[in-house]
Amino acid sequence: MAAPIERYERLIGQHGDKLQIHRATLDTLKGKCYHAEQLHKGAMTEAARERLNRQREGWQRRIPRIEQAIAQIQQVLTKHRQRLQALHDERATTQAWLATLEADNATNPDAPVCEARMDAGFTTGPNLTWLIEMGYIPNTKAPSDKTTQALRRAVTPHTPWVTVGDNAQMTGYGDYWLHDCPYPLTVALERFKIGQEYKYATLITYRDTAWMPTLPEWFQSYNGRQTIEAGNKEMKGPFHVQHLMSRSLAGIQIQVLFTGLGSNLVRWCAPWLRTCAAESTPPLDKILSSPKRMVRVAANASAVVQHTHFGLSLRFTPQSALPNVTLFLRGVPAFQPSLGFFQPYQNRSP
Repeated sequence: MAAPIERYERLIGQHGDKLQIHRATLDTLKGKCYHAEQLHKGAMTEAARERLNRQREGWQRRIPRIEQAIAQIQQVLTKHRQRLQALHDERATTQAWLATLEADNATNPDAPVCEARMDAGFTTGPNLTWLIEMGYIPNTKAPSDKTTQALRRAVTPHTPWVTVGDNAQMTGYGDYWLHDCPYPLTVALERFKIGQEYKYATLITYRDTAWMPTLPEWFQSYNGRQTIEAGNKEMKGPFHVQHLMSRSLAGIQIQVLFTGLGSNLVRWCAPWLRTCAAESTPPLDKILSSPKRMVRVAANASAVVQHTHFGLSLRFTPQSALPNVTLFLRGVPAFQPSLGFFQPYQNRSP
């Protein structure tokens, strides 16, 4: 922050000096023109009068150019002063933010360290700066292909490539400075061979300790976010979370939370339902292996519910997607307590 402020202060001083010189030159030219007009009224030879006219015409031609240069310098000075004021405001905001962070560190010296795995769309300098200052470990990709191209230019035939997947290799770099982020980042260039060509991408992370995961660990850790993205996609697919049922912020948040809970419950129930089946059948295996089929097919299949000595049974009809499949719902890992519908509630005072 200090270097840009010093730079703009220096530029403002330089342009201020130029402005004074141009204004002095303009005053001099105008004075010469006025003096020439006064001399022109007096008696002089014809040759002297012509020479004076040529000089006055030259001075008059210079005046508009000097006035234009003064206007341009004033515009530049205005922009530099505005930028300098913005930098001073930014420094004041940063100093206040630093005081807040120092106070937080003093009150919570052993804060937990959390990893933030993000897509490249969230990776900007200010976003990374905020995450780092809040104690997160960002694990993400480069925001644009410019970073990848810069790293590719540093690759030589002797660059060591580490195999991190079936079709992926990586090479790492330390202390990389990303635009608008004041902290040194750790980056790794990864490449995937598709046909006869390589496709490249860049992973970015930050560590304030000496420990760093190996390149294979880093690759696997970052790609673990695909499970999260698959869950988000599943919430929009079988569970239609994008069709909002409320316009209020609280209602939307509740819908998203319960949709996520329902998506997880379906996956948790699948292994339990396999143990409840009287026998395994290809249609049942196919449905239990797909949360989408469980929600859209099995949940809408016709079945008969019976209480037996083996427990509560669920027998699907022959016309359903699970013909003659029987599930004995025993060993339920969780249950819904009775809500007591249609029963009056009495609250007796002590």
